[in-house]
Amino acid sequence: MDVTSRNFFSLLRAGVFGSEETLEPLSAWKWNRLYQLSVMHGVTALVYDGIQHCRNQFFFQMPQSQLTRWQYAAKAVEAANQRLNIRLSELSGVFQQHRWRHMIVKGQAMSTFYANPQHRTPGDLDFFFPLEQQAEEAETWAEENGAEQEETRHNSLKYSWQGVVVEHHRQMQQLTNVLLNRTLQQIISEEISGSAPAYVVVNGSWLETVPPTLNLLLLIVRITRYLLSDGISLKQLTDLSVFLNRQHGRIEAERLMKWMERLKLRPIAQLIGALLVEILKNDGAEIPFWNPDTGSDVEKVIDELFNLRAEWRSTDEESLFAPNDNSPALIRRTRHSARYFSYYPSETLTSFLSSLARIEE
Repeated sequence: MDVTSRNFFSLLRAGVFGSEETLEPLSAWKWNRLYQLSVMHGVTALVYDGIQHCRNQFFFQMPQSQLTRWQYAAKAVEAANQRLNIRLSELSGVFQQHRWRHMIVKGQAMSTFYANPQHRTPGDLDFFFPLEQQAEEAETWAEENGAEQEETRHNSLKYSWQGVVVEHHRQMQQLTNVLLNRTLQQIISEEISGSAPAYVVVNGSWLETVPPTLNLLLLIVRITRYLLSDGISLKQLTDLSVFLNRQHGRIEAERLMKWMERLKLRPIAQLIGALLVEILKNDGAEIPFWNPDTGSDVEKVIDELFNLRAEWRSTDEESLFAPNDNSPALIRRTRHSARYFSYYPSETLTSFLSSLARIEE
């Protein structure tokens, strides 16, 4: 790992957890590279928090112009979060008036677990409606009141409302393997109907979200999905790291492990746990799915985080990269899938076939 990568991880840990990190000297060019990495991985404002935490160190010598750029970027993230949180509170109020049970999932719910929620890079407003009839009524409302409606390949309805993008999800997460996905949806349904509701506070409003143990499973599934297809971003891994750090006392480990056995997730979850320990220095005792005695080849995954080709471009908050040229993309995805096949063979194959269809599109 080069000096830029080491400093990048150090500043991210310092920004997210306030940990004491020792920086190494960087040239202006390497500081610029570090900034690009933070943008690419959706953690710019979090790294800026780390800069603020470490800026009195002897080797911290960043040009003022670059520091100013970072300040502007952090303020932009704050403004985007404030706008989304206001709209989230308003939209939730609309749903409550209709007596539709709704749960906020992913982004804005996840930000509440951060020490500085305003510095998690936001995306869309994501809702899940547990009751099918209410979900259909909510979609009808969205079609009548939203703009630019779009049925996505992720089994959801996306639209624009009051200047923000909203998604109604029919499935919180999904796998490409039909049998595994059926099992996942059964687990989700049983857990939501059988568990006490969980809540987070956003913009002064108490909003229902995913119960902790199920939320952890969904975070693992989400990272797995992108690890097998387009590659994970540090934003996704940081979400998982923060969630475990803040919520590990509420996780029912035995139940989680039974779910993971049913979904055949154990080997790839072990790899994800190893990444948390190696990159973000999570306490292994907080990671119920990680076994320190089981080896995982984390170096190749870490290399993938940084050795990224110019032919891949940034897309939405969930998928970090998408191919511009079909031929290199096909070669890359074939090698990528082969690398992770042993970790999750049943899902890797169907994920690869799904990615071929997307390339063909």
